[in-house]
Amino acid sequence: MQGLAETATADSLGQGDIYVIANAIAESDQKGWKLPAEQAFTESEIEAIRLWVEEGGSLLLIADHMPFPGSVADLAAAFDILFGEAAMFSAQEWITKDERVLMGMNRPDAAQNPQFLLNVMHWLSGLLD
Repeated sequence: MQGLAETATADSLGQGDIYVIANAIAESDQKGWKLPAEQAFTESEIEAIRLWVEEGGSLLLIADHMPFPGSVADLAAAFDILFGEAAMFSAQEWITKDERVLMGMNRPDAAQNPQFLLNVMHWLSGLLD
């Protein structure tokens, strides 16, 4: 595994089989978030990624809370996926006046989460059908 520290092009994407994008953000939004979020990828990068996937590459696009979904909205749209501006609530705790319930990765029994990610990566790489 290696990072892609350059612009996404046919040549740079051709070096791997799986491209994982996690919480991409435009350089202009790195010091402070604002709405609408600037796009993290240029039109030429989006087209290069779309063509790379069309030719057999696998893309895992991860976008957490605002501004990340908005930052990759144009990239997601190239695959007919709707990502929008969102300030999501945290699903890590459910708090009522009487109790605090841990959820998601905070749950003591959440040991399956790393295995789920590994399974996704294996599926994207073709190791699982």
